[in-house]
Amino acid sequence: NAIKLQELNKERQQQKQRIEEELELLQKEIDDNYEELIDISIVDGMEGHQFEYYCAELLKKNGFYDVNVTQGSGDQGVDVLAVKDGIRYAIQCKNYSTHLGNTPVQEVHAGKAFYNCHVGVVMTNSKFTPGAVALAQATGVLLWDRDAVQQLMIAEQ
Repeated sequence: NAIKLQELNKERQQQKQRIEEELELLQKEIDDNYEELIDISIVDGMEGHQFEYYCAELLKKNGFYDVNVTQGSGDQGVDVLAVKDGIRYAIQCKNYSTHLGNTPVQEVHAGKAFYNCHVGVVMTNSKFTPGAVALAQATGVLLWDRDAVQQLMIAEQ
């Protein structure tokens, strides 16, 4: 009986070790693929105002405060106003299936001044054209593309 018990204990220890190794491998796989597990496509089907409110919530969950969605028409190209580390942000949110050009950059640059903000941002589920990137660099407007939005989604987890 004692020998059988020792064999059973040894077998259990081996099973436990195999399970722990499997769990370790699974955790490594999750860690390695975590960004892919955050599904940004959930925002692709949103309509404009819904995306604006989603972006506002995402900002709140990433340390922004005094986050407010503007009224819509007459917003001067700014959809969300927010503050982080004492810096006021004017943010235009664009939910597009195509790349964004210069217009949103121009609008948020003007809106930033209108709302007396320090930084203008265009935030999108898409990407930007080379012209938009060049204009943003020249005006100091920040471009938060699909990858940046996904990073905010990951950071909120």
